[in-house]
Amino acid sequence: MVLLLLFFLLLTSPQAAFDGAMRGIKLWALTLVPSLLPFLILSELLLSCGVVGYLGKFLEPLMRPLFHLPGSCGFGLALGFTSGFPMGASCAASLVRNNLCTPNEAARLAAFTNNSSPLFLLSAVAIGLLGRAEVGLILLLAHYGANFILGLILARFAPLPARQRSTALSLTDKPLGAILSQSVRQGINSILNIGGFVTLFSVIIALLKDAGFLEIFNQLWQPLLHALSFPAGTAQGLSFGFWEMTLGVQEVSLSHSSLLVKLLLISFILGWGGLSVQAQVCAILAQENISGKYFLLLRPLHGLLSALLALPLFYFLYSHPQAVSLSFNQAVASSPIVSSFLITFFPLGVLLLTILIISFFKLWYKLLCR
Repeated sequence: MVLLLLFFLLLTSPQAAFDGAMRGIKLWALTLVPSLLPFLILSELLLSCGVVGYLGKFLEPLMRPLFHLPGSCGFGLALGFTSGFPMGASCAASLVRNNLCTPNEAARLAAFTNNSSPLFLLSAVAIGLLGRAEVGLILLLAHYGANFILGLILARFAPLPARQRSTALSLTDKPLGAILSQSVRQGINSILNIGGFVTLFSVIIALLKDAGFLEIFNQLWQPLLHALSFPAGTAQGLSFGFWEMTLGVQEVSLSHSSLLVKLLLISFILGWGGLSVQAQVCAILAQENISGKYFLLLRPLHGLLSALLALPLFYFLYSHPQAVSLSFNQAVASSPIVSSFLITFFPLGVLLLTILIISFFKLWYKLLCR
């Protein structure tokens, strides 16, 4: 029935469908391809070469007690928290494909490692949409902190993983040309899959908006917004955000609400992610028969917890502005060098820093036990 309705709208509103498709394709080609494709290819290279499996033993002391996951999943944690949607799901699928974790472990990993990228939060949202660089740190801490907490909670209901096999700790002997070809092919397939979902949901949103169906969603949000004493004008932002995250954040930022209300609603929308992102993640996981139930169940919880964390962070950080965070946000948004470094090298830096910290504590422990 829904498909027939969409097909009817497509026939009766070709201009809206065309505009929606163009918007989705531009978003994919100008933003997602340059920001995600290098990560997709690089992560496949590291996984195929056996580097991630080899380094997994160093991350065992971190991943096993905290998240009940094998050490190799630390790579997915680093990429997911620094590279943006849907790198967490892509890395989880790659770990299963390379026999570095089980499908159930990958499902739990993907549930709390799909986040908005730091550059999107600090630059696009805080400065580009809200015009306030100082709130970037609030959005960052609320968004990442909520997912990190949910990962810790999810681990309490999961068994500890079995110790990694020794075969996972050795580097591969495959020819470099074959590994590179396979990684590029897998990366391109993933980015094309993402582009298809972005374009599809962009068309759906354009058709629903043109037909007036989004107004029905606006009315559904009114009782909840009234109970929370939120302005009625924010309903459209929640309606857009239900389908597509970026559109929802943009609508909320343009409303006449107070800054605190905007931050709470934006934090919720970012945590929810939108049906577009959820469909992308579930499609990537399904390629390796990984269940998306954990990811879907945690989306509303992530949104609610992000909004709850944003409230005390606002009163603490915004009421007491910190020059360090303000300068950091402005530097990331205005400097091409800093932005390029953050996009390209920061995920690997987090991974290497984690390994160095763990190695230091292991060495320190051995020296004390002598």
